[in-house]
Amino acid sequence: MGVSDPVRLTIGADEQPVNIVPQRIPFLEGIKFILLSIDFVQVVNNVDYSLNNNAYNVLAIVEVV
Repeated sequence: MGVSDPVRLTIGADEQPVNIVPQRIPFLEGIKFILLSIDFVQVVNNVDYSLNNNAYNVLAIVEVV
């Protein structure tokens, strides 16, 4: 299993390019799922707090190989 580093974007920030290509893709036998997760956090006093109701968080299957 390979997990890319998170990319942090600020609400209201200027448009910017985002690279979502994983650093490495593991070689495994069988079916592979490529997933994209979008999570929202709130920063209070420089501490990240996850929005726990998950109403806006997303996990999507991008590709099946």
